[in-house]
Amino acid sequence: MIEMAQRTTPGTGADPALPQADSPANVAMNAAREELALISAQLNDGHTQLVTLMRRVLAEDLWCGAGFRSPEQWLTAYAGLTWSSAHDIVRIAERCADLPSMRRLLDAGRLTLGLAAVIAKYTPAAYDADVAEFASYTTVTQLRRALCRYEFHTEGPDSSSAETTDGTTDQDSVVLPGEAADDEEQVAAASDAAADRAPDQFDPTTAPPRLDMHYTAGRFHLTYDAPADIGALVEQALLEAKDTLFHLATPTDRATNHKTDPGTTACGKNPTDPATSRKGATFGEAFGLMAQRSLDAGAPLGHSRASRYRVYLHLDTLGNTWINKSCALPPSLRARVLCDGVIQPIWEAEGKPVSVGRAQRIVPARTRRLLEDRDRGCRHPGCLAMHHLEAHHLDHWIDGGSTDADRMIMLCPYHHDEHHRGTFVMVGDPTRPGGVTFTARDGTKLRPDFRAHTPTPAPVSPYAGPTNEKLQLSLVRFDPHRQPEGPTPEQHPDSSPP
Repeated sequence: MIEMAQRTTPGTGADPALPQADSPANVAMNAAREELALISAQLNDGHTQLVTLMRRVLAEDLWCGAGFRSPEQWLTAYAGLTWSSAHDIVRIAERCADLPSMRRLLDAGRLTLGLAAVIAKYTPAAYDADVAEFASYTTVTQLRRALCRYEFHTEGPDSSSAETTDGTTDQDSVVLPGEAADDEEQVAAASDAAADRAPDQFDPTTAPPRLDMHYTAGRFHLTYDAPADIGALVEQALLEAKDTLFHLATPTDRATNHKTDPGTTACGKNPTDPATSRKGATFGEAFGLMAQRSLDAGAPLGHSRASRYRVYLHLDTLGNTWINKSCALPPSLRARVLCDGVIQPIWEAEGKPVSVGRAQRIVPARTRRLLEDRDRGCRHPGCLAMHHLEAHHLDHWIDGGSTDADRMIMLCPYHHDEHHRGTFVMVGDPTRPGGVTFTARDGTKLRPDFRAHTPTPAPVSPYAGPTNEKLQLSLVRFDPHRQPEGPTPEQHPDSSPP
């Protein structure tokens, strides 16, 4: 079962700084909490309906069409959700069949969408009942801390089974010698046994590498997690780059492998001088060196691929500076870049960049950078692609379209191909945010359709919320043999079909 620390009983002395039970401030706070519990219950009910709908959408492939690449993009385009929220809903819907206790508590309003998303991400099916019950008393942060590093153990094969000459057991072996390989019953039994022994496909330790990056307040933020074997490879690469930076900062005599005299280094600098020396290298600097090596080795200088992976900055006549397709730079970084940077002016006529019109079909590199910075990624609703984009003529070149920035739009290769296959059409002004309307072949606009909602009169029970007690991670234990308390969604008479 689950062991948690109990809340300590407060002392009898009243804190004069706290409002009294019958004071107007305390009454107002209690009323606000009761209203919050009711609103939270309504949100949980709406999320439950959304997950139920998503299960049907996934089962019948109702999200396909209109150029959508995934169920998440379908949700972001029509429901106005962020991709992370859409991904949580899709993951919960996909795992409802494996985690019936999670689904039951979600339907009952005891789990929020955030709690269910953490359960769906980390929990093997065998631990569903215990983890779901535990989650109903925790906050999302507590649950994530408890599950992200918890070692879920599964029972191994029966140790009493006979071993074969190669060390495997008869029960484990997937080799069916002779005519046994043609026996459908033996093949089915062996296949089922092998599937039972296969690793859990939702095991977080074997999940593929994930990397998130974004700009905030002039800083670049990167988060990366991967399986241990890939992580060890990345770690060794960082250690090697860090060691290289350390040796570059520590002058040595290559012939004798001894440090040279500090006052007679090859570059004429004294490494003991704080202005010209460094005491060490950081992993952050090592990561930058790895990036520089990749760009240096990727293509010869002057090659089109090398120019594609350069860092471009935009500087307007008012002195504002920003990274291409990204964030603004503070004045200090702007001054440093302008000290030694190549400036390419953009000529304008009547407030618009001068374009090539019908004189050229291929988009010039300078125009492409302007389009990339303007659109900040693929313009198809819900698409997250920001790199390797293609410039599309809204009026096709063969039909008389011009290669002008105000008549072109950036699309990822997939949606560019889908448009030319006739999956959807685009009309509007690409220079305005949201100025282009995407329409599927059936006439459906690819955008959220928010309608007036009248709350249902059916009452909902207020959401109890977490206990907010201190979580002792060392005391948390999950039982894979616990039976669910109450009927599963498939057994409940009011349960909707999967």
